[in-house]
Formats: sequence, structure tokens, C-alpha cells
Amino acid sequence: MLSNFEILNNESGKVEFFDNKIVIDANPATDCYISPYSEYNRFNAFYLYKKIKTNFIVSVLIKPDFKETYDAGCLVIYKNSKKYIKFCFEKTDLGYPAVVSVITNDRSDDCNGIEIKDSQIWLRVVRKNSTFGLYYSFDGINWFMHRLLNFLFDDELFVGIQSQSPAGNGCKSEFFNFEIENKEVTNLKKGI
Repeated sequence: MLSNFEILNNESGKVEFFDNKIVIDANPATDCYISPYSEYNRFNAFYLYKKIKTNFIVSVLIKPDFKETYDAGCLVIYKNSKKYIKFCFEKTDLGYPAVVSVITNDRSDDCNGIEIKDSQIWLRVVRKNSTFGLYYSFDGINWFMHRLLNFLFDDELFVGIQSQSPAGNGCKSEFFNFEIENKEVTNLKKGI
């Protein structure tokens, strides 16, 4: 299965493959974020990806082993270390896990969603030309829009998963049923 993927920041963690699950164990002090107000700039989290040139729908069920603030499992859509979309299930600095999105275009923004009380959550990112939709789901069927944006990327992007532990001693994230579909979404509000 590893032959189907490529790895960025291989030294920042390790990966294991199972039948319907991928486990990424992130090292301490791993992150992908460029602060909008300080000199903090890091893109060193272990990142497993495929190169995609078409419109797509990528979905995965993420279950991080939260220990410290900012521990997370994420979907990442990447052009380079200064231009990417990161969509995470994260232990936030608000004191609870939430769906979090970070859009980086030279600098990162940061958007926390509602509290998620389950230990796992489905995340989905869709691309329709230059429009991207970010969605979450509790059952993998009914999707809720977290964010809809226009972002000008070139045709080919890296589409994949990462685990991070910016302030902790590492974070193991389980990714179930990771799927990239080379098709165009029909309803951007619903992510289907």
C-alpha cells in the first residue's frame, strides 16, 4: 500500500498500514502553521499524500489519541510550504476537541469549529476548480459545511493526511477508510 503514497517530512514520525486503517505517529514539536502575528513558521509534520491533478473528493474518519493542546489528525491539501489547506480534528486551546481549519497563503489563518464530543469524526475536502469545501460528519453520510472558499492553486496538488503535536510529546492518529475520488462534487453546500 505504501507504494501508492509519497511522504513529506519522513523524519517527523512513522506510519503503519492495516486493512482499512492508516496510523501516523507524529513526533514532538511537529506542525504545519505560519503565524499571522509572530515569527512562528513550521511545516515539519509527517505527511502522507498522493499527487492529484483533477477535481476531487477526499474523505477520512480520524481518531487522534489526544494528549496535549494542538494534538491533531488532519487532511492536508498542499502546494508548497507557504500555500496549503489544513483541516483537522484537534485538541484546541479552548479546552475541547473541535474541527479546525487553517488556510495558509504566505501566512496562516485559524478557524475553530464546534466542540466534538465523539472520539472520532469524519472529515472531507472537495475541490471544484478553484473552489474548496471543508465538511465534517458524524456518520460519513450526512455532511455539515465547515468552510467554503476560493483558492487559486495550480492543477497538481498533494492530497493527504498528517498527524501533529506542536506543543506535546507526540500524537498517534488513526485514519479509517481514507479515500480520494477523482470526481466533481455536485452540491458544494452539502459536500456531495
